[in-house]
Amino acid sequence: DWVLWVDADAILMNGATDLESLVDEGFDMIVSKGSQTELNSGIFLMRNSPWSFGFLDQVWQVDKFEDHLWAEQLGIQEVLSKNPKNKDHIKYLSPRALNSRPGGEGKPSDHNTFEDGDFIVHLAGQFWENKGKAEQLFMEWIRRSTLHTEEVVE
Repeated sequence: DWVLWVDADAILMNGATDLESLVDEGFDMIVSKGSQTELNSGIFLMRNSPWSFGFLDQVWQVDKFEDHLWAEQLGIQEVLSKNPKNKDHIKYLSPRALNSRPGGEGKPSDHNTFEDGDFIVHLAGQFWENKGKAEQLFMEWIRRSTLHTEEVVE
């Protein structure tokens, strides 16, 4: 069995995405590469396995980043740096496979900029500067989602 973790600032955009096509039974965690870091922990798949429980427990014990915006992500990276064998359990996907980012407003397009048909758009960092603008952006992306219904937006 697998669990899909999705941050609250991410929106499912394509309901036709087959999660089983992303699962690889040779690994315990499936995550996208990060644009600024080794990985982005905002969206990931994790298998119900002894390794997964142990790994998450190790990450939980890293408390020096608890007040940082990327607390769990930095915790994951710290655990990986202390025990590189953990990387044998992790499959890294291209950034857009699980973690597309919005483009626009002068932001250059790159290897993880959202394209129609992508599974998830992750609005990471969009909610810290201007709440009103962030809510507007969130609603714009919800309207673009293939899962959008008028009931969700109203």
